Amino acid sequence: NGAVNRDQGVTRAISSFIDPSLNWADLEFFQSITSLPIVLKGVQCAEDAVLALRYGCAGVVLSNHGGRQLDTARSGIEILAEVMPAL
Repeated sequence: NGAVNRDQGVTRAISSFIDPSLNWADLEFFQSITSLPIVLKGVQCAEDAVLALRYGCAGVVLSNHGGRQLDTARSGIEILAEVMPAL
């Protein structure tokens, strides 16, 4: 119906655009349809940076997609100190 429920807040509204079925194995599909390097944005921890490398990503962007304004997520620079030693 396209109606927007304004009682749920910004975080809930934005999360409705996220596909919860996406997983690491989906990177194989993206690699099969492009010869371009794949850079994964939104990495928030060392474990995900290592998995991105393992699944063939050319790089990662440490980003919370503006989450600090919404839910006090760590900034990319805060995550950098954790990620660099893991790679």
